[in-house]
Order: sequence, then structure tokens, then C-alpha cells
Amino acid sequence: MKKILICLLLVLSCLFSLVNAASKTKVEIISWQTFGDGGFLDRQKEACEAANPDIEISYITVPSSEYYTKLLTMIASGSAPDMAMLGMDWLAPYAAKGALLPLDNYIEKGFPLDDMYDSVEECLKYKGKYYALPRDTTSNVLYYNKKLFQEAGLSFPTENWTWDDFLQAAKTLTKTDKSGRTIQWGFFFDIYPDGWYHWLLSNGTSFINQDFTQSTMNTPKVIETLQFLADLKLKHKVAPDAGQAKELGGSEGVFKSQRAAMYIGGVSRSYRFAEVPELEWDIAPIPYRTAKVSRVWSNLWVVPKGTKKMNAVWKVLSFYSGPQGQKIAAECRYGIPAFKSIAESPAFLTPLPEHKVYFLEAFKNGKPYPVFPQGQEYRTIMDRELDLVWAGERSVEEAARRIDEQAAKLLKK
Repeated sequence: MKKILICLLLVLSCLFSLVNAASKTKVEIISWQTFGDGGFLDRQKEACEAANPDIEISYITVPSSEYYTKLLTMIASGSAPDMAMLGMDWLAPYAAKGALLPLDNYIEKGFPLDDMYDSVEECLKYKGKYYALPRDTTSNVLYYNKKLFQEAGLSFPTENWTWDDFLQAAKTLTKTDKSGRTIQWGFFFDIYPDGWYHWLLSNGTSFINQDFTQSTMNTPKVIETLQFLADLKLKHKVAPDAGQAKELGGSEGVFKSQRAAMYIGGVSRSYRFAEVPELEWDIAPIPYRTAKVSRVWSNLWVVPKGTKKMNAVWKVLSFYSGPQGQKIAAECRYGIPAFKSIAESPAFLTPLPEHKVYFLEAFKNGKPYPVFPQGQEYRTIMDRELDLVWAGERSVEEAARRIDEQAAKLLKK
């Protein structure tokens, strides 16, 4: 009799487990990042499922090289997952195609936007509507090698550093050997648009007008800025050219190896620089010409069109992007938390660098990187023309004129 009771209890327990599993709503999430290693995505999933026992989360990983094409194809075919990771430069192209669901009605029910910096909140919108919530965010700052500055007898950069101050320091920090070969660079910058867009902002300009209808490359301030950058490589020779940069291992490698004294980038670099014990470094605001401004960037979570589980998806989305999820992002060193209350706490402000607060100060006057439906095609045009400028094979004026001419046709679409 006792054995029978035990067997019945075991059967009932199994039945209860099956019913409980069947009653859970499954939410499928796609990203270009891996999972299963106990990292950021796994911790988000574990915490969210614990807080929402009626939900079961699963991940799909697609390599970054084919991610956006694959996701758009899935949406078009009606087989999209319930939630997706998105770089903010793809928000407008996807939203303009009607591929994403607007989130305004859900956000209005109490998502804490009032705890975000205004510049971060702007990253979530397209044409005034919210189509995304943040995975994490970042501003740009000037990284500098303290040891190299001290060896050169230079004071560290300050928040009042101008372009002229920066250039003079870069010249002093650049060193050559007896044969004339450069062995230490004053500066390194990435040649993709997000690698230099902040310089335009610091000169009070942009490569496109405010309503994204006209390319503004062939305008005085943009030309002045691009010429300043080209001169760093070609005239002053304080920054490596494309071939030299590749040889040195790119932006991260050249700063880590102490072959470049300065670099401008987002917060993700700081986590990797902190892994190099011999590297003595800190950060400062971006040098300015006419305006003290940083570009702001956010990686996003979005809801593809077609999900039939919006209530469950909102629970996951608002958790991942809400205070609990953003605290996990801070603990995992994933960008900067989107909420002031977490970003301005020890969860983000420790450990290195010493002046980490400059990342947060940059949000106050920051401006989001420009995103618009034709942004990817526009970037292709810019890259094609400016690659010739960085190589010294085309003048800034000619490249700017050609970009605006090609963009005029593109932006009419």
C-alpha cells in the first residue's frame, strides 16, 4: 500500500510538472551574441524567469555578418522571434519598413523613462514614437595614456581642452626612431562614421540636416572637421594611416600596446583596457572646437511585427531594459546602464577609470548618432568616398561634394 501511494505521488508530481511547463508562455529572443556561458544573456534570462514564473525564454543566435538580413527575412515571412537585439543605426530602417511594433501604449503604463538622460531616451524613437528600449548605452570620451603623457612632460587632458590643445599634445606624443619610422603615435581614430562623428558635433555640425532630408557634407564646418582629421594622418602624421593601423591591430590593439597615446571611444573599450595591468590610463571629455558635445549610442531591444504574445513579451522586454535588467548589465560590464539611478551608483562607477563620471557627464549635452531609413546606404557612400580621403587620394572638398550629390538621389526615396 505504501509503495502504491509513493508511486501515485510521483505520477502526480510528474503530471503537475508537465501542466506547469505547458502553462508557461514561451518568448523567443534573437541576437548576434552567444549564450550558455553564464554571461549577460544567461543572467538576464535566469533573473527574468525567476521574476515571471509563467514565462520561458529561449535564444536564437545569428552571426553579426548576416544578422540584419536574416532578421528582416524572418519578419517578412511571418516567422520572426518575439524580441530582437538591434543596433540603434538599424532602428529607423526597420521601423520605416513597418517591421517593428511601437511601444508607446506599454511604456505609458509606467516604464521609468523619467530616470533616463534625455539623450538616451531619444535613441529609442523613430518619428516621435517609441520602437525600442535600451539593452545598454554609451557616450564617447577621450582615452589617454597617463604614462606617455608624463614621459612627454605634458599635463593630462581637461574638460576645457580645445582642438588646438589636442593637436599640440598629439604632435608632442608622436615619436620616430632614427630611421624616421614612427614608433609611437599621438592619436588613433577609427575611420568608420561612428569613429569620427563626435568631431562633427564638437564643431557644432552634422553630416545630415535635422529632418534627414539633405546631406550636409559639403558645408564649411563639416569640411573643416574632415580636413582636421585628414591632416592628423596625412599632414601632421600623428595618427596612423589605414595600412599602419591594420598592422598595429586596430584601435584596441594600438592603445593596449601603448603605441598610441590617445583614442576616442565608448565605454566597452574601458572594460578591455582595464584587463591590461601595465596600462596606466584615464579618460577626459572630447576636445572641442565650438561645442562640448559627445555622441550617444544605444544598443536596443525591439519587438518584431507579428508576435501574438505581446503581454508576455512586454514582461520580458520591460525586465531586460528596466532597472533590474540594467543592474545586471552594469554587473556584467555591458555598456552603461540606461537609468541615472544605476549609472550614478557604484554598480557602474567602479572600478576603473578614475574619472568614469565623464561618461555620464557626456550624456547631459550628448546627441544621439543620426539614424534614418536610408542610413545604411548613406554610410556606404560615405565610406567609399572618405576611404580615398584617408588614403590621400581625394581632397576633402571633392569627396564632400560627391557624397552630397549621391545622397540627394538616395534621400528622395
